[in-house]
Amino acid sequence: MKYRNFFILSCLVLWSYTSPSYGMYSTGEMSYSCKENTSKNYRAYTWKFSANLFKNSFNGTHTFYRSELKRDIERTFSGYIDMGKLYIKSKMDDVVPQKQGDRIKDRMKKFGYTINFKNLNLNNKNLKQVLFEGVEAEEGGRTCILKLVKLEEQKQKITKILIKNSSDNEICSNAVTFKDRTKNWGQSIEFVEEAKNRGLSCDVIVVAQEAPKTELSQN
Repeated sequence: MKYRNFFILSCLVLWSYTSPSYGMYSTGEMSYSCKENTSKNYRAYTWKFSANLFKNSFNGTHTFYRSELKRDIERTFSGYIDMGKLYIKSKMDDVVPQKQGDRIKDRMKKFGYTINFKNLNLNNKNLKQVLFEGVEAEEGGRTCILKLVKLEEQKQKITKILIKNSSDNEICSNAVTFKDRTKNWGQSIEFVEEAKNRGLSCDVIVVAQEAPKTELSQN
């Protein structure tokens, strides 16, 4: 009986290390600060907003009111890790859809207003460490910083809605592992299944196995 209990306990410990999916993510608070640019009459500002953080990606949204446009604007931030580098994108959209030419993205294009984040090498750091340190961006001719300022200790369970709302890059970033310069499907089953449902290869090379050869009988 003693040996049987030891065997069961050993199996449970082994399973905990090889479990295919933890199914959890973290929530936190991020800030985005931009310096003043007097030549273009851009004022300094700081936003704080909630964000979802997965192992290899994150996303968050901040909504604000633009007085000159008399409407709400939604600003999204998202990032993902690929081949040891962190890529971050941010865009603005109207909360209430506008006619073409009056959309916020049309106005940004007209005035040459761009948002560019630096692609960073992780240098053996994980996503949260890099975000806590802050990532620099150039926006409208001024310097901005995106930072993770608070991370909740209690993790949340990943839901199907979160998976569905993730971009293709975010899905692939969490679905694969990178080893010996080769990408393979990882252990986060939710992301792997979503990648396959979307028809994404995520640069995973699947080697086809040859069918076993059958010897012809000699009569």
